[in-house]
Amino acid sequence: MPIKRPRLTVITLNWNRKDDLRELMNSLLAQTFQDRELLVVDNGSTDGSLEMLQTEFRRSVRVLALGENTGIIGYNTGVWAARGEFVVFVDNDMTLVEPDVLEKIVRRLEENPKAGAVACRVLDAKTGGISFNNPKYLEEGGDAQRGYLASVFDGGGVGFRRKAWLETGGYPAEFFIYQNEVDLSTHLWNAGWEVRYFPDMSVAHKFSRAARPADLYFRLWPRNYLWYFWKYYPVRWGAGETLRLLWHGYTKARKEERRRQWMMGVVDAFLGLPRILPKRKPIDPSVLHRMELIRIKDYCRKRGLDSERAVARGTMAQLFWPRSLKEATV
Repeated sequence: MPIKRPRLTVITLNWNRKDDLRELMNSLLAQTFQDRELLVVDNGSTDGSLEMLQTEFRRSVRVLALGENTGIIGYNTGVWAARGEFVVFVDNDMTLVEPDVLEKIVRRLEENPKAGAVACRVLDAKTGGISFNNPKYLEEGGDAQRGYLASVFDGGGVGFRRKAWLETGGYPAEFFIYQNEVDLSTHLWNAGWEVRYFPDMSVAHKFSRAARPADLYFRLWPRNYLWYFWKYYPVRWGAGETLRLLWHGYTKARKEERRRQWMMGVVDAFLGLPRILPKRKPIDPSVLHRMELIRIKDYCRKRGLDSERAVARGTMAQLFWPRSLKEATV
């Protein structure tokens, strides 16, 4: 007799966040949607996470213990092992806010066959306000039921059509962590899928005490963004984005007193060119313009600006935004 497959697989990637993981598992078990499996992919934890799952959630959770820290592509392993038609990613320092988040994710994917990813609203668990990680979205042409077109989902709370994930290749192995969401979102848009944001599906981000070191962020953030530009952007546009990142990125690193780490990341990016250039596959410029337009509109809405005023505010905006405002189609 064939084994009945669940409609949904919820995947969590874990590395040494036992207490946060316990809170998330309890949050998931309180969800109303029951036609699902819970899958934890463990990246070689040494803090007792596996023992905790075995003791407290043995009957509720399936565990893939990888034995080493593979980085963000542990999520790829989870998708390959998933039994559901749809998959949801929830980071281990998140909790689901509403009891029907999973139910809504499944319904939105079922209702829109073009949806490759449906993104959750991301709240700051401490303040209850919208997190800076919340997806950037286009208000025009959307509503709460159909969702809003988003440039990039936040990987801490997002649902996928598994077919779309597999078709577009998942997260890039070379990134390890950071900028994996923008890479995959670009592939989804380029393949004809939509990324949509739904503000009534919420996750709360606790910013775990076992957070990633700031030094690691400031080293991998510029490296991975440069690699992203060099893999997918037309040459002239990619060169411009490289200059913009070097300009603004250094300013940010100096402000945070992380100049050394940032410079190491830039050096790593250039040293990695022989590894990245064979992966180069320019994306349709209209896709890149669309994603940029959504970011521009989100920026302007949050600050009460119109696009022309925003462009007039800074040299870099004058150089790059007019092109996307003129050429993008949504």
